[in-house]
Amino acid sequence: MKKITALILSIITLAVIICSCGKNTKPIETQTDENGEIITTTTTKEQATTKNTSKETTSTTQKNGETTKKSDEFEFPEDHYIDTGYPSNIRYIETPTRVIIPRLEFTYYSKLDDERYYFCFDPLCDHSVQSCPVNIFYCSDECIFSPYTNRLYMERYDTLFSMKFDGSDIRMEISFGDVGSDITKDPVRSSGTYGQISCLQQYDNYLYFVYPTSIKKDNSDSELQSFWSLFRYDLKTKKLENLSENVGYESSYLSAFTLTKNKIIFSDMTENRGVRLFSANLDMTDIKEIDTGKYENLAISQRIYDGEKLYIEHAEYKKSENTGANLTTESYQIIGFDPDTYEITEVSEKSYMLVSDNKTAKGRIEIYAITDEFIYYTIWDSFLIGTLKTKYGEQPTYNFRHTLYRMKKDGSDEQVIFEGLTSKDPKVISYSIGELYLMDGGTKAIAKVMQYQYSTPRIMPDGSEYANWQGSFYASFDIDDNGNFVNMHELALDYDE
Repeated sequence: MKKITALILSIITLAVIICSCGKNTKPIETQTDENGEIITTTTTKEQATTKNTSKETTSTTQKNGETTKKSDEFEFPEDHYIDTGYPSNIRYIETPTRVIIPRLEFTYYSKLDDERYYFCFDPLCDHSVQSCPVNIFYCSDECIFSPYTNRLYMERYDTLFSMKFDGSDIRMEISFGDVGSDITKDPVRSSGTYGQISCLQQYDNYLYFVYPTSIKKDNSDSELQSFWSLFRYDLKTKKLENLSENVGYESSYLSAFTLTKNKIIFSDMTENRGVRLFSANLDMTDIKEIDTGKYENLAISQRIYDGEKLYIEHAEYKKSENTGANLTTESYQIIGFDPDTYEITEVSEKSYMLVSDNKTAKGRIEIYAITDEFIYYTIWDSFLIGTLKTKYGEQPTYNFRHTLYRMKKDGSDEQVIFEGLTSKDPKVISYSIGELYLMDGGTKAIAKVMQYQYSTPRIMPDGSEYANWQGSFYASFDIDDNGNFVNMHELALDYDE
């Protein structure tokens, strides 16, 4: 009887194995979190959503029929999980039903009801305890989702953590000190705190970031010299490499870089303090200075990579001044930089800086987002809300970025799509957009909105004036057929019930 039972079990086991081998491996784009939600990223070029057995799935299509490159265990798309379309310091992470919003308040936007909630899924948590993910990571500026491990990676000052999509299984990945490593304590951000992980980016199974390191100066036991070092962390092997140290590259100014499909592009200061552009292999070998021609002091601290080109807010300085600190900007212009050919193209017209009598500059260009077709940006145009008398002197408040523009990536068809200034009276509420994220094929947007309104200032005991003329909130917008932002809905923070 035992032999018969064993035979039956063997047959069943063999059948299960055969059936399992006959199924396709589930692609990374359809992995789910603990809540059964299918997880995706915003790095793919085009996404098509289908329904299959009552569950939401997301398939990925590459441009021009591009296929994926295979490794031993995973399939990597042509973009190699590189974040595209937004500034590196604005990290919104999208899933089919949510958009995670880090920075100051760790929250998420729900596509299901057009509201915003704390990023905590414990129904008994009131978000007041330090163990809540909202409090642990409220001060995290850098956040990345890796399809390779199906986890979120959060910077916490000098420490890098990871966790699952429901905020559970929090793990410390890397720590350079004791400021952020103890999640039972609130990290104190002060001028005396040294070191913060920044410019966190990913390429396949690697995370890249910069962190300040120091070495003894001239073999001195007391004097230290600080450098910004580029690090690479392997999510598979958990190996951390100081790429700058490996190749002997020392820099006090390397704080921004961009990962493209096959190289690192970064800007740095040379000996005469001029900004120069460099390229390197993904392990930072073969560093080469890029000839940018007439585009002097080309920096990539203000840039967006769309998977093909870097779109840069290029500042041109007055020629009469010597190269160095405190240069006077003459104009801004959006340019496109091809990281493969190093070709530079002019996208927008030059926006010339205008300085009024009160030294308020106008004309700066800021890029918010880039899609397959459009560039979303603003041009500073200062509108005075009011001026306070403080013990340090007069302190004016301005609405700089009240107008949002959109144009095609070739620089044509510029149009105003949002105007937050409707009156010349500062007592009338005006708005500006500080952060922007586009969803649903460009038919919906989330934005951080600044609100301005003049009110009579309060006189303080020392004779100075005080007034709260500006505030901020998150809002969602519908985008109509002409690209205009309409139906602004404030995303008042609420509990996820």
